[in-house]
Amino acid sequence: MRHCSVGVRASRTMSHVDPRRQFIRSRRFRNLDIRTFDSAGRATYIRFVEPAPKHPTAMDDSIHSQRISIISENLTAIQGQIRKIERAHANEARTNRLLVEEVLALQKMLQDTDWSTTRDT
Repeated sequence: MRHCSVGVRASRTMSHVDPRRQFIRSRRFRNLDIRTFDSAGRATYIRFVEPAPKHPTAMDDSIHSQRISIISENLTAIQGQIRKIERAHANEARTNRLLVEEVLALQKMLQDTDWSTTRDT
């Protein structure tokens, strides 16, 4: 009787193991094909395909060189624009400084004339 109970237990544990999962586990790392089952029990194969390595062609190289030359031309043009803007900024700053000095000189002159007119009266 003890022998039967062990056999029953063994059959119970074996019945809980899904044979589909065992199949998948056994082949998963050996082959690139994996067999899976849908809910209706139909088998489907999943094949893992590695992409082919991409080697640059002469056409790719020419496209890259064209893009690099366009980018370098754009960079040169932008650098020229930056230099022009820096010069314009320096001129505006110089002009602003001169205007501020003139305004301060005029304010001082007005204050001096106000003091002289208020003292005379």
